[in-house]
Amino acid sequence: MKEINCFLEAWAKIAIFYKCYTQVILNFSIFPAIIWLKT
Repeated sequence: MKEINCFLEAWAKIAIFYKCYTQVILNFSIFPAIIWLKT
């Protein structure tokens, strides 16, 4: 049971990290586009 808990915890951390990571990537791709469109 302990192994499963560790596994789920690791998965949750990966999921959160991945979500934040994709959000950052999206922001970095959208931000220059907004600046480019404004000029």
